[in-house]
Formats: sequence, structure tokens, C-alpha cells
Amino acid sequence: MSSNWWSSLWKLNIPPKVRIFIWKMCSNAIPSLSNLWKRKIVAIPMCRCGLGMETPGHALFWCVEAKKVWGCTRFDGFFDECRDLHVTDVLVGLLSRVRKVELTSICIVAWALWENRNAILNWGWPRSPEALASWAESFLSEFPGTYAACLPTGSTPTLVALGDWIPPHPGLLKLNSGVAILRCLGSRGGYCH
Repeated sequence: MSSNWWSSLWKLNIPPKVRIFIWKMCSNAIPSLSNLWKRKIVAIPMCRCGLGMETPGHALFWCVEAKKVWGCTRFDGFFDECRDLHVTDVLVGLLSRVRKVELTSICIVAWALWENRNAILNWGWPRSPEALASWAESFLSEFPGTYAACLPTGSTPTLVALGDWIPPHPGLLKLNSGVAILRCLGSRGGYCH
């Protein structure tokens, strides 16, 4: 694998979890059914589409279900000509064919496809191709706008303590939650745990 590819990958403006996923995919280290079959973890390496072994390349580019998602993006038919290549060769070949912003989108869609594949296998929660493509696009558009982008250079966010945590009374449950207000983006978000 060329050092130019790795350098380009690490410079993409994508979340670290996506970058690590792409690195694992290129290293053939994702738990595709073919990889699990080689390690004798699963008995059948066939993709759910029934048209081939679930290799990383098949799962992300050539599976019937993956092609439906790519068909909802501007990359429809983009990977048809490189069907016999290893997924690494496909991505390295893209360096000379696409702009950085397109490579970023391709990485995000590939990661979204893998997340959807896992959701289907683990919980039976598929997203429609249109919903998955839309989700990947919105995920990408939201990433550069994280709260860190709003902070002046050299500043760090401050956390304000609202009080000490007090355990619930016996027999009761306690729900901890929080909220962040991002004035520079005019948005807010919350979480529970």
C-alpha cells in the first residue's frame, strides 16, 4: 500500500472512527463473513444477497444492497469497473480519479454501509437505501460543524458543575442527563446515561 494513500487517508476531514474503519478495511481486518469463516467462527461466508462471499469489497461496493445505496448517491455505478479488485486497490485507485471531498464522501458512505450491515445482522434494523444515503450525507455535513470549530483558536470548552451527584434513595432509579448549547451554531444537544 502506498504511503501516498495513507497520508491522504489521515488528512481527510472525517471522524476518527471512520478513518480507523477505512484503515481496518484496507488491512482486511473488519469482521466480514469471509474473514470470520477463515477463522472458523462462522460456517457460511455467503453475503445475505446470496450472490457471493461477503468480503469487505463485496459488502461495501458490489453487494446488491450496497449498490442500491450507492445508487442514491452521486457515485452510482462508480465501482462497477473494479469488481475484481481488492478493496484496497479500489481506494488507492480513487486517489487519482476523485477530489478530496469526493473521497471523503465515499469513506463516509462505506462506513455507513458497514454500520447498517451490522445493525441488520445484530438487531434486524435495516435502513432503506435512500435513508442510509441521506444519513451518510447529513453525518458528513454535520462533522465539520462540531462545537470545537466554534471555539476561538487556543481556547478550550469549560464545563460548569451544577452540583454534586447524589445517589438515589433505595428502590429508586436515577436518570442523569445533560445539555449543551452551542451559541455559535444556534443549536443544542442532549444526552442521557
